[in-house]
Amino acid sequence: PIFPADTSNPQPGEWTPYANKLLVAPRLGELLSKWRDLPHTARRTRDVLTRLLEALVRYKQLVVLQMQQERKKKQEEEEKKRREQQQLRQLQLQREQEKALKE
Repeated sequence: PIFPADTSNPQPGEWTPYANKLLVAPRLGELLSKWRDLPHTARRTRDVLTRLLEALVRYKQLVVLQMQQERKKKQEEEEKKRREQQQLRQLQLQREQEKALKE
């Protein structure tokens, strides 16, 4: 945006679905690169396409990083839950053994 504080700028919820669609669009980068590299493509259009391609690459890197972080967090939560369940089972077993020894 020209004016970052402009309230008419689209909010992330408004543009994110479209950006995500562009990431999974087959051969989009190839198509934009070909368009950019055509001899009759105007210089300003080439510049815009170059910036768009760079922005798509950066956005994809951010999305991949976010997905990796979410996956790691989920794995850590599952591991924590598994350890807690294992500790609970061991505690129950220990109580049962103590109870059996008392009888």
